[in-house]
Amino acid sequence: MPITSTPYTAVYFNPQSVSGCCVWLDAADPVSFNSGGITNGTTITTWNDKSGVGQSITVAGSPVWNSTTLNSSPSVNLTNGRFSGVFTNTLSNFTFTAFIITSLNSYPSGGYPCLAFQNTPSGTFLRVLDYAGGFRYYSFLTGGIGLSTTASLSTPFLWSTTYNGSTSAYLYYNGSNTANSTAASSPGCNAAYFYLGTEPGDIPGVNSWPGYVSEVVVYNSVLTQTQRQQVEGYLAQKWGLTSQLAAGHPGLTQTIYTSNYNYKFYNSRIPLTPLPIYRNFNPTLIAGCQLWLDGADPLGNGSVPANGTIISSWKDKSSNNVTTTGVNNPTYSSSAQGISFTNSSAQYYSLPNGTFPYGDSSYSYFIICNWNGNSGSYGLVGAGVLASDQLWVIRNTTGQNTVANYWYSDDITTTTTMTPGQRTYISAFYSTGKGLRSVWINFFSGVSGYPANNRNQPNTNCTVGAAAVSQSEYMNGTISEVIVFNTNLIGTQQYLIEGYLAWKWGLQSSLPSNHPYLNVPPGVPWESSLTRGLTAITATG
Repeated sequence: MPITSTPYTAVYFNPQSVSGCCVWLDAADPVSFNSGGITNGTTITTWNDKSGVGQSITVAGSPVWNSTTLNSSPSVNLTNGRFSGVFTNTLSNFTFTAFIITSLNSYPSGGYPCLAFQNTPSGTFLRVLDYAGGFRYYSFLTGGIGLSTTASLSTPFLWSTTYNGSTSAYLYYNGSNTANSTAASSPGCNAAYFYLGTEPGDIPGVNSWPGYVSEVVVYNSVLTQTQRQQVEGYLAQKWGLTSQLAAGHPGLTQTIYTSNYNYKFYNSRIPLTPLPIYRNFNPTLIAGCQLWLDGADPLGNGSVPANGTIISSWKDKSSNNVTTTGVNNPTYSSSAQGISFTNSSAQYYSLPNGTFPYGDSSYSYFIICNWNGNSGSYGLVGAGVLASDQLWVIRNTTGQNTVANYWYSDDITTTTTMTPGQRTYISAFYSTGKGLRSVWINFFSGVSGYPANNRNQPNTNCTVGAAAVSQSEYMNGTISEVIVFNTNLIGTQQYLIEGYLAWKWGLQSSLPSNHPYLNVPPGVPWESSLTRGLTAITATG
């Protein structure tokens, strides 16, 4: 099969690539400091803004540049210093999107800000990031909005916040939405001043942010999700925080940053929709998809719920459009990007009869989950009744880290184990007529064999987040994705789904060394003529 090349045009990404950048302070660029150069341990007298709008920065106190203090990379020690400036163009009603790479060395005794905006020199503040018992976004405007999250001391993190100048503020910790507020109103004034390290009434070295900062980027508008995640991916890759990004974040799969930010990436001249690379493939491209529950898009409309939101129905993204009904209020987990189930609360989803393959039909199940412990029988999915070869469930073995597939006869249990508290891949396969049956953990077969009898599973009692409801086998943990097929996909099609899930959920390093998608996810542009755009993929041979 001949392969031909296509001419490419050169583009690159840095924070200026997104319109509206009004502050960009970069500790990784020594030329930005002290008239063109700086060495480790030097006190900073000048820090030049790189946003391109000519922002003037004033230095107070004695901030110090260090070459290896944040993830072995450069940073500015704010313990004894402050940087301030006047926005070249004010932020209308304090509308902004801001990103900070920072770490806190000790907990301050008061709510001292890392970054703050102000309308006049003696006016009211909006703190993009401060600490007061937790890391916070806090606005003193219009009665105040307070959003907070927790983080570990001395651990570098990526802080992103947006405010639309009216009623909506959003906080993102390492790219994961951890808090929202819609309680405020328009402040009726503009942000004209910004402060990094302390507010103007505080004394550098006394009331300073006691930590390091490596990069600050501010925009004069609320960025779209695509734009925000692009900047987050750039910063996470630049500062070694990629592993902390939420599963499914495009920063896990797209190369956005290189050590030379003027490096030219090469993109096709053919217009392409910019999507996270794992999205170039989806499970419905393979025939027989009966159910697809996606924790990265639980409502099926691209909207991500706030952490703790009750998800009364988890949207099925297969063509069957199955209606799932939440029992006892399962909730959304932002950190897991999935649904959180509490065993003691008997939370699960009830699905219509016939949702799962039944009788003795073939099947393939793929699940991304995270068990909170193993003390109980914590079920992932289930169907059928308690009678010989009429039950079908997947759960952990009670009190153990092994995983079992029960038919109420012909039961099998893995010899390999999952690790509670860690994101885990589980799959199960069967071929009709007492064919080969297997359960896989983290992309390796945990158990396989041939059942003694045909399966005779009824089409009833289909559940997600529970195994056998009558036995109180409810999940205790999170489920981030469930994909079910009415065929046995062992082989080529199995690898496609595994590659998709591994790259989407940050598990690609767990793939076997000979896996076809170890180094590239399915559906990449050079593979698109083979897989992308097909309504079904069929393995032959």
